[in-house]
Amino acid sequence: MIFNADTLVNTGIVVTNGKGAKAQVGYDLTIKNIKQVPPLGVIANGKTEVRDYWPLTDTNNEDAANLSYSHRYYDHSRGCSMFYLVQGVYNVEFEQGCNLPNGVCGWIKHRSSLARIGAMVTSGLYDPGFKTDYMGAFLHVNVPQIYLGLGERIAQFIACVADESELYDGQWQNK
Repeated sequence: MIFNADTLVNTGIVVTNGKGAKAQVGYDLTIKNIKQVPPLGVIANGKTEVRDYWPLTDTNNEDAANLSYSHRYYDHSRGCSMFYLVQGVYNVEFEQGCNLPNGVCGWIKHRSSLARIGAMVTSGLYDPGFKTDYMGAFLHVNVPQIYLGLGERIAQFIACVADESELYDGQWQNK
């Protein structure tokens, strides 16, 4: 059974932090920050080793929209901060968190509006017992470039019933 938004919010499975929106199934997640995923990650000996994600350059000049590399800038015509992203993989941090009890697992899936502009969001499975103040996932930009506004809804957290099991206590807890 997949939980509806009311259940996710009322039980505290999703920590809204006053942001995002209820969807018919799941909860819409909003962009807090985006960083570029660097090359050369390693999975070996049962551990995942990643380099620090690269923060995007904050550009405040008038030519920001014309630069050819990924960056963040303030768009005066739209009245908001924007992320300009070139084709690649990014870590997106959302303004919402989660607190999964035993018997509940979840994942993050992109909204159709994001797919329509050539990008997708993927995540690993959020296991029972996992908790964090701010969820994260991976943004795959599959076209030459896209623009995303800070605080925009681009993904949805979906949770469902799972058999009870040992609770998550891995290297990503509370991160």
